[in-house]
Amino acid sequence: MEILTEQEALQIEKSILVLEEQPDVSSSICDSLCMPDGFSSLSIPRIEREFLCHKLVLAASSPVFEALFYGSLANKQDEPVVLPDMEPEHFQLFIKYLYTDTLNIPDLDTAQGILYAAQKYLIPHLAKHCVKYLECSLNLDNLLDTLRIAECFKESHLRKQCLKMMCTNPCVWWNPELIGVATLSPSTFSYLLDIMPLPSRELDVLLLLIGWGRASCKALDITPTGPNIRRLLDQYDLLRRVRFLRMSSEEFALVKQRGVAE
Repeated sequence: MEILTEQEALQIEKSILVLEEQPDVSSSICDSLCMPDGFSSLSIPRIEREFLCHKLVLAASSPVFEALFYGSLANKQDEPVVLPDMEPEHFQLFIKYLYTDTLNIPDLDTAQGILYAAQKYLIPHLAKHCVKYLECSLNLDNLLDTLRIAECFKESHLRKQCLKMMCTNPCVWWNPELIGVATLSPSTFSYLLDIMPLPSRELDVLLLLIGWGRASCKALDITPTGPNIRRLLDQYDLLRRVRFLRMSSEEFALVKQRGVAE
């Protein structure tokens, strides 16, 4: 049996005293959570609904909330924090994730709503969960909606996956009616024109351009008249894709009738 020297015994005694004087970290956190001023009310005005949440949990999860509650711009009056741009169902899942680190996304719309919150409040790990759900649920039925989400939130990898799926099914997507409701961004539409096999008839190519122009005009709240569509196609240099000299007089007359080739 090894016998401690007097100096070693004294050192151990000092260490024990130091440990006894250390505060209980978990206890201090619980005390902070239970303090009367440890809560904040988050309000969704459209439905006049409020959620009572712990400031500490929100601040620990998001630098935006941290600045909002404890930074120089902190609300000293403890007034409700207004969230005008979130649906209550999405917000409930958002808050549940901050408290429990679990997330069950039921559909595409919910993924978009939570992804918006994750980017707005700078929570990248939550954004990754949403993007992973969108990637795993990607199919031909939701491809265009997913592509819009990818472009809106600048998720480049998700966008590449969508475009890759479109390129493997060109006959499905080169449809004027479908393109007419897709609201693809100019850069994406131009990119697809570059990499996907185009229809053999020039008239069909032009009809695709007109369909895209009509959808884009509506998205921009512009009346989709022939001149307005033509102006939009000229703006993004898309009419160069059509070889008008290869069109028959009947086809050209049809294009002129639509007011785009004037």
